[in-house]
Amino acid sequence: MSEAYDINNAGLIIGSAAIPKTNDYDFNHAVIWDTDGNITDLGTLGGNYSYSMVVNDRGQVAGSAETSKRGEIHPFLWDQTNGMVDLGTVGSDIFWINGINNEGQMVGIIILPEYPDGGESFLYDDETGFVDLMTLLPEKSGWSRLGADDINDYGQIVGTGTINGESHAFLMTPIPEPMTVILLLAGLIGIQAKRRQYCLTTSRRRKAVSNRKINWRQSRRSCRNT
Repeated sequence: MSEAYDINNAGLIIGSAAIPKTNDYDFNHAVIWDTDGNITDLGTLGGNYSYSMVVNDRGQVAGSAETSKRGEIHPFLWDQTNGMVDLGTVGSDIFWINGINNEGQMVGIIILPEYPDGGESFLYDDETGFVDLMTLLPEKSGWSRLGADDINDYGQIVGTGTINGESHAFLMTPIPEPMTVILLLAGLIGIQAKRRQYCLTTSRRRKAVSNRKINWRQSRRSCRNT
């Protein structure tokens, strides 16, 4: 038995397949098919099973896998050079990685005990690790929940969120801004750093009572420096 979940622009397909075991039990492993139909078992993190979820155009695969501690599930990032890399615990064994861009940044949802019906959306990159998207918004923004579905190579995130009690699509855009150049006295070396500002735009629905037509307009933008 096998299943396919995603395909990149080079034609690489990722999914899962049942791997026969000597104890008569089959376990699903994350796999990748190349353009010739050859299948590669991506392995696990020491446990019995793994699942791939998304793939980018660099051939990086993200998913979930059981660790050597039975029943413990961690997210992973796989590539041909490093193999399957454990990204650590995310506070729950239930999560989905919904999108990965060509920079290796990922977005998805973690189901936590305090949010059993919705979950908490995250942004991951190799510098900051897992970050709750809600912490990137200003206080009193009106948003109470974000569901991240995908991320592009510019770091823009799309999904569905709840604002002022209503569900709306959103676009979350990082805007890099140059900071003051710092001159180190020892050698007068100039270092230019960058800070990241996130702007979130939503299309909110406005209903005209007279003719019952629904018009869409961009109406809310919120930013925060990080």
